[in-house]
Amino acid sequence: TEIYTLSLHDALPIYILADLHRIQEGKPPVGPHGVARSLRDNMQRAGRFPAMIGVPVCVAVLGIVGWLLWRAETQRTAKAPPAPAPAKMLPMSVGSPAATANADLFQVPWGVAVDGAGNVYVADSEAGTISKISPAGQVTTLAGRAGMRGPGDGLGANASFIIPRGVALDKAGNLYVTDAYTIRKATPAGAVTTLAGKPEYPGTTDGLGSEARFSWPSAVAVDGEGNIWIADRYAIRKITLGGQVTTFAGSAGHAGSNDGTGANARFSDNEKGIAVDGGGNIYVADTLNHMIRKITPAGAVTRFAGSLRQGSADGLGTNASFASPCGLAVDTQGVLYVADASNHTIRRITPAGIVSTLAGTAGSPGSTDGPCSRALFNQPRGIAVDGAGNVFVADSGNRAIRKITPAGIVTTLAGRPSPLALNR
Repeated sequence: TEIYTLSLHDALPIYILADLHRIQEGKPPVGPHGVARSLRDNMQRAGRFPAMIGVPVCVAVLGIVGWLLWRAETQRTAKAPPAPAPAKMLPMSVGSPAATANADLFQVPWGVAVDGAGNVYVADSEAGTISKISPAGQVTTLAGRAGMRGPGDGLGANASFIIPRGVALDKAGNLYVTDAYTIRKATPAGAVTTLAGKPEYPGTTDGLGSEARFSWPSAVAVDGEGNIWIADRYAIRKITLGGQVTTFAGSAGHAGSNDGTGANARFSDNEKGIAVDGGGNIYVADTLNHMIRKITPAGAVTRFAGSLRQGSADGLGTNASFASPCGLAVDTQGVLYVADASNHTIRRITPAGIVSTLAGTAGSPGSTDGPCSRALFNQPRGIAVDGAGNVFVADSGNRAIRKITPAGIVTTLAGRPSPLALNR
């Protein structure tokens, strides 16, 4: 007893206390290694026991679960109808246009341009492609591949677009495309490069080529000297032949409707249309302001037609009204054509500013072909005019490209009208 009490007082290690207890009981001591080894052995045995039992049990459970899943899949496959054969892909050589299987595959045709031979080019913002329509109505894909999004440069189907919208042609047949935060260029052979901006870097910085930044360019036009004009968010930008980007009118981050010169002018902050006439005057469809603006070569911005009032009235200058005008095109006589999106109409403006409705009925969306007085459109977005006076319309809400002849007859050039609900 005395030894035990002393041991407790001196706080002896547990293995010494254990040996003292064994001596008092008349048993031989085992020492520190004996106690520790006994404890360790017991714990190892305890750990091995569930492992010895658990491993076979787990294997058995996994086997049963696998058998049940295999049986369920076998029964489902036996009951399910045979899978349809995969869609047949059209033959396409790398970099060359491929004819579409049907002419009704447009998803959201947005921008449209026409060359001297009567070929029409379409930017499909939803499909991410640039299509080419021959005068006979044959649709081919010039660049991009439906459903494949990205900023990739390349030839034909090897190139990719993010959200192509505005398109315009230069005299050499090169096509310029507004695509997200960049301006892209496609040669007549379908070779796509990035002319200005960077896809991952939005902004408003002027600069050379990839050093420049764009906020959300929506439309593009090319003048007689080869300069490229961009309707960007809040501002009108210019790209010279050398690739230098400058802000010509408006001010980044400042929305409004004020007239003025250069940075003192204000535009709405949403998509806009743009066109340039033979005299170097720039016309802008200021969508959210419901106006058509005119910019002189000196940079003076004025209201050419329409006002802040949304409407569909024909008339002179600001006495006329529009509802979210979008695409613009100007013919060789200086007559301006407007895709008046929310009115579902095509408007015409003379050089003197007299506005009239060329085709469609305000407030009545539809897809009817025929004489202009009876034809119907559904949210037209893009517009172009050729040298003979034919007007081509990207009828976005109908997923179709429409044609208006100088005689006033509307036909569907490509695409099968299939109403599409657009947000604006």
